[in-house]
Amino acid sequence: MILANRATNGCEYGLIHLVGPDLDSNRARLLETELLTRPLLAPRWAVIVDEADAIPFGGQIRLLKILQGLPHHAVMIFTSNEDASHFEPRFLSRLKTVRFTTQGLAEPGAVWLSRIAKEEGFDIAVGEAEKRIRNSRNNLRDALNALDGELAAAMG
Repeated sequence: MILANRATNGCEYGLIHLVGPDLDSNRARLLETELLTRPLLAPRWAVIVDEADAIPFGGQIRLLKILQGLPHHAVMIFTSNEDASHFEPRFLSRLKTVRFTTQGLAEPGAVWLSRIAKEEGFDIAVGEAEKRIRNSRNNLRDALNALDGELAAAMG
């Protein structure tokens, strides 16, 4: 469950990284236990849940209980590429939504995507990389996954 544990003796912060689809009610219960016992390892903890829009309903309900009594030494950050309509309303009511825009990020992302492609032996011009990012709704992760698929197909 804990993919990254940055807290060791003497560290100021600990990190627990989770992925939404895997966060069912049982894992959320384990997370609650972790948050209650972790102050022994680090005085502050951050829990990052990627792909939060894919947290199963049971996990959201269990997380609701955690959020209602979140220990003072912990903060939870949920990231999502989707809008908030995927969340159970009571769960969503306990969160502060911060929207990040992707406008204007296609060009710098295209330079990066083009460089990665070249390092992998796949030549993509910056203009083509920018088009791929825009076709992925300015989602660089989706563009990288598509590139990864193309690289695998070309090699296999």
